[in-house]
Amino acid sequence: MDFSEPFLLQNYRSVNEKIVLATGDCNRMPNHIRLVAVSKTKPKEDIMQLYNAGHRSFGENYVQELVEKAAALPKDIKWHFIGHLQVIK
Repeated sequence: MDFSEPFLLQNYRSVNEKIVLATGDCNRMPNHIRLVAVSKTKPKEDIMQLYNAGHRSFGENYVQELVEKAAALPKDIKWHFIGHLQVIK
């Protein structure tokens, strides 16, 4: 484990490596797979760590969080609703 790299980025790279291995096993191309990072309840700083590593697809299920994050974060992020759409009360 590389302790000089944040844990979040280590996990992200590990998942991407697993995707590459899995797609090789089933004769698919890694770029045909979309990894959606679940950003629900996560701070904008975590999203920016992955964004700066090249990731662009994030998933939310709280409308208010998506609206707030989408306004504050880079415009080229692709947002996805995941699970049941929820509203914070």
